[in-house]
Amino acid sequence: MFVRLVYLFVLVTITTVVIGIPLNTDLVNTSLIKRDTLADCSTERFVSKTSKCITTTTIELSCIIERNVEVSQKNCSKDETCIDYVNEQNEPFAMCTNNNNVKKWNNEERGIFSTCSPLSAYSTAIGKDIITGMTTYAANNVPIQVFGLSINIDNSSDDDTGFQQQSRSKIIKNYNGSQVEYCFAAGTNASVTAYAAALSDLKSLTSSI
Repeated sequence: MFVRLVYLFVLVTITTVVIGIPLNTDLVNTSLIKRDTLADCSTERFVSKTSKCITTTTIELSCIIERNVEVSQKNCSKDETCIDYVNEQNEPFAMCTNNNNVKKWNNEERGIFSTCSPLSAYSTAIGKDIITGMTTYAANNVPIQVFGLSINIDNSSDDDTGFQQQSRSKIIKNYNGSQVEYCFAAGTNASVTAYAAALSDLKSLTSSI
């Protein structure tokens, strides 16, 4: 599938020139830990809420309370990184995820082209639904849109690529121990760093090597 992503990027690049207009495969076993921070509204009277990462260590939370929108920010702990996800209702939310859980990699060697995280296998979450998520950040630690992002399961050929986005999330139902790989193509030579993790019951899955 990622071959198609690279191919499409090359086509777009060629078109841009004409008209003027970032693989490691180390298998990782994982286990659940409890340390994560989820932003919440100040009152239980909220109608709905959404949250997003605005820096690697800051969540912006929007709560609709009695027809008013209450916007606040929450800082992550020093050992956490903000990653974006979606829930079962496809609503976006951000979580400060323990760095022991987080896959981190960049486009230093691959530049504009696709680059992927090491593989993960979340053995302790077998039989559960898990939420995977990834967010890309610029050198100044704010989210940056990249050409493409994908979350691949056992090198599946399913096309789950999102284009011109800064985050990607995928829910895996009844997870069976499949290998998960997070990838992005920066589409730029500027420095881009990606952070990715998986959740089960809103608790992150941590790697142990």
